Amino acid sequence: AVGETVVVEEDKMDAVTALSGSGPGYVFRFMECMVAAGAAVGLEQETARRLVLQTFLGAAHLAKESPDSLSRLRENVTSPGGTTAAGLSVFEEMGLEARRWPPRAGEARNWAGGTEAFHGTLTSRACARLRYKRFKGVKAP
Repeated sequence: AVGETVVVEEDKMDAVTALSGSGPGYVFRFMECMVAAGAAVGLEQETARRLVLQTFLGAAHLAKESPDSLSRLRENVTSPGGTTAAGLSVFEEMGLEARRWPPRAGEARNWAGGTEAFHGTLTSRACARLRYKRFKGVKAP
């Protein structure tokens, strides 16, 4: 897929690779976890997949078209005490925080290279926490 071209200084290329070059893989993994979570609570696999795809497409479209910040968009869809707030609190417990994105400049090369520090935090632990907190006994993909 081809998106927009962004010009950056050469010393920022590792960070670009980590964020946008590897980003689709991270998004797909997160999507896999969401599909598995939907199937774990009784949805047909294809139904869960369609719902997840439409969720990502809709959220990405809204983020692209809206003048609001991503934080404001998240706040707008998060009801106090609701299911979104509960899920987001699990992410916070896992350490999935903005200050970890992207890592310090010195870590960008390792981050892009697929170190466990990043992958373990975002993907495997995210699926494991979803499994533990919400779907005990269901094996993450």
